[in-house]
Amino acid sequence: SVSPAAVTGIPPVGDPLASMPAPAITAACSSVNYPNPINGGVTLTISGGSCYNVTINGAKNHVTLSPGNFGNVTINGSGNVVSLGAGKYGNVSINGSGGTMTFNPGQFNSMVDNGSPIEVFNSGVYVITNGSLVLNGANGSSGSGVTFYLGPNAGAVTINGSNSASFGDNLTAPGSGSYAGVLIFQDRANSNTITMNGSNSAVLNGAIYAPDAQITMNGNNSLTSTCDILLAASFLMNG
Repeated sequence: SVSPAAVTGIPPVGDPLASMPAPAITAACSSVNYPNPINGGVTLTISGGSCYNVTINGAKNHVTLSPGNFGNVTINGSGNVVSLGAGKYGNVSINGSGGTMTFNPGQFNSMVDNGSPIEVFNSGVYVITNGSLVLNGANGSSGSGVTFYLGPNAGAVTINGSNSASFGDNLTAPGSGSYAGVLIFQDRANSNTITMNGSNSAVLNGAIYAPDAQITMNGNNSLTSTCDILLAASFLMNG
């Protein structure tokens, strides 16, 4: 059901965000593997700039990646506390349970969360270049002043499973700047569907802008939006 009732017969309107510029995308660095194993109970800071591939295994590691360039980052195990400094990354994969992931703005090949950490997004623009933005399982996300941009060659936004705060309770678009009020910006040349599956309770504090894509909600979804704009090529609700 829709409340209030839809008003039909109104004329089409133009794209209100047609002049919004897309963030710049730059080439990724050539990555090498971080030489020291991280297998549990490790506390360390890894300097940015060497373009390391970093794999975190085991439990209760405390790892900080300083601002700079990195390759792929993979977090396994449980109870890990990881902070990604502002910069450029390859594929970021979260597979473990518990712990805390702190993100800072930057460029990411992809961002895939198959685990269940607490996720904190500091303010800024998060650019996804070639892969997808995927949230699976029980995630709690928070952040103020954030915009997620899916580039023309990026994949899609997908939210699966039982998410208590998918694009979460306190995840809010910027209040000023080039992307004021915009939470998700999928490039005008990116037609991949934005999909929400399963039992999701999503609170979206900002515009969802995907002018060439479909937004699909499947299953038992509860969407609360305080955005001024929901713009897509089409919108589908199933279940």
